[in-house]
Amino acid sequence: MFDQAKNLEGVIQECVVFGYAVFSHPCLWRFTYVNLSDSEKTSLVVLPGLEKLSGRDGVVFERVEVLVAPSVANV
Repeated sequence: MFDQAKNLEGVIQECVVFGYAVFSHPCLWRFTYVNLSDSEKTSLVVLPGLEKLSGRDGVVFERVEVLVAPSVANV
């Protein structure tokens, strides 16, 4: 059972890398974007990151788990 859950999380992470959104419960996950300072206004978020906000039992994490960091490109 544990291996299945880890494999599913891996699939979700790969989907985000390719730009797909797959959510069973949106309260568990959050897209993240880079907050750009004035000196970085020439940057563009290519793909958003993904954070996991709570566990399967619904308990909210004290520290958000970053699964995929946002992908940023300079333009």
